[in-house]
Amino acid sequence: MIDLTIVFLTFNRRWIINHVLYNLFRNDLPFKTVIIDNASTDGTREYLLEHKDEINKLILNERNIGCAAYNDGIRLCEGNYVSLQGDDHILEPHWIDRMYHAVKVIEKNVKNFGYVSSILHYALPRQWYNQPMTYEQWMKHPDIRVDPWEGTVESKSIRTTYRYEENVTYHEALLVGNAGTIFPIQTFKRLGLFRTYGLRGLYDGEFRHRCIIYGLNVGYTPDTAFLHVKENFLDPERVTNAFASVKPNPQQMEKLLKDFEEDKESAQKGVPPPSAPKLSES
Repeated sequence: MIDLTIVFLTFNRRWIINHVLYNLFRNDLPFKTVIIDNASTDGTREYLLEHKDEINKLILNERNIGCAAYNDGIRLCEGNYVSLQGDDHILEPHWIDRMYHAVKVIEKNVKNFGYVSSILHYALPRQWYNQPMTYEQWMKHPDIRVDPWEGTVESKSIRTTYRYEENVTYHEALLVGNAGTIFPIQTFKRLGLFRTYGLRGLYDGEFRHRCIIYGLNVGYTPDTAFLHVKENFLDPERVTNAFASVKPNPQQMEKLLKDFEEDKESAQKGVPPPSAPKLSES
């Protein structure tokens, strides 16, 4: 029985999507895939249509709805777990196999478990590649700069480290991203789905904050890793725009604060926040 669904969201990433999907489908553990294209115009959509037989569910949006599309994918998941993947993630070998094992062990040992993410490294591409490259090739290629995870803000947010008999390590942390993760579907049943505040950013921080308010534990496992390829770093203007997209403007901040208050009240009652999208649309 399939117990895991991969929800994969993309927009205008034709230059790298063959590498991303190549490393995704190298895993052995059976899983379902829901791939959502947010109205790409650079050939990404055509590439996905060429490979549609390898995809369980392909959604082709007529307009870019941003990260809200993740909610549509989560609603289509099968099994007890869902993994969110970005279109610039190069997974290490057997990432899904090892991550699925880790989340099962962590869920058994951690009270009020919310979700777990993977160690990520940042890669900076110097040129584009036509042939799909493995994770190992990306790591070793001389034109790729890799930032060590130990120096990131994420690693500095670790509160407690746990090690279990099944050779699984879990870092309980305050700062946890939503990409490269596995969520028990029960987390979304309890908290609702992602609130969105624009095309990019904020949705993951708000959901992490919601987990904390509801008393759920979130963290990382260092047993898995992936490369987050940041072509934005090649263009100073795009770097500025990227950081601006995840910094709340006054209207977004007002909505965030209102949502935080609603979360507190709902958590005390033990119900999902009314304004959060529901797992079931009915």
